[in-house]
Amino acid sequence: MHADRRDEDRWDADRQDSASRRDADRQDSAGGDADRKGLDHTGDSKPPPRPFEDPSTGVEKWVTHGVIVLVGLALAFLAYQAAASFLPRWWSQRIGNQVGGSFSSGTLWGLFYGFLFTLVPVLLLFQARRSFLKVRGRIAVVVVSLLLAAPNWMTLFVVLGNSKAANAGERILDVDAPAFRWATLIGAIAGLLVAVALSGMRMWLKHRRHQVRDLRGQLKTGRDKPTEGSDPTR
Repeated sequence: MHADRRDEDRWDADRQDSASRRDADRQDSAGGDADRKGLDHTGDSKPPPRPFEDPSTGVEKWVTHGVIVLVGLALAFLAYQAAASFLPRWWSQRIGNQVGGSFSSGTLWGLFYGFLFTLVPVLLLFQARRSFLKVRGRIAVVVVSLLLAAPNWMTLFVVLGNSKAANAGERILDVDAPAFRWATLIGAIAGLLVAVALSGMRMWLKHRRHQVRDLRGQLKTGRDKPTEGSDPTR
C-alpha cells in the first residue's frame, strides 16, 4: 500500500513538472513572436534615409542661368554693332553693282526684292499657327521667316540707320541704284497684301470644307434616323 502511494505521488509530481515546462515553453514562444512583430513594425515605420540636399544648388542654378543670359545679350549686342558697321555699306555696294545706275533697273530690282522677300517670309510666318507645332517649332518658324526677309531688313537699315556705314550706303544707293528704295517699299507692300490674301483665302477654304463635312454628316444622320409614324421593321 505504501509503495503504491509513493508511485502515485511520483506520477503526480512528473505530470506537474511536464505541465509547468509546457507553460514555460508557450510563454517563451509568445514573447519571441511579440518581439519579432515589434521589430517588423519598427522597421516598417522607419522613414527611408534621405539623400543629402545642398540648399545652395538652386541658387547656383539661377546664377548660372543669369550668367548665360547676360553673356548671350552681350554677344548679341556685339554682333549687332559689327553688322551695323559693315552690312549697310556692303549691301549698298552689291545693289549698286546690280543696278548699275539705271533708273529702270533700280525699279525692277527693288520690286523684285521687296515683293519676293516679303511674300515668302509672311507665308511661312502664317504656318506658325499650325496646331501640330510645339513651342520650339513655332519659334524656329519665326526665326527662319525673319532670316528670309534679310534683304529687306538690310535695305531698311540703310534707309533708317544713323551710323556712318548707313549714311555711306545711302549715298551709294542715291548714285548707283536710283529708285531702288521706293521700289523696294512698293514691292514689300504688294508682297504683304498678296501673302495676307492667300493665307486668308486658305483659311476660308478650310473653314468651308469643315462646314461641308458637317452638313454631310448631318444629312447622313437624318437619313439613317427613322421618321415619325414609319415602321422601322419595313
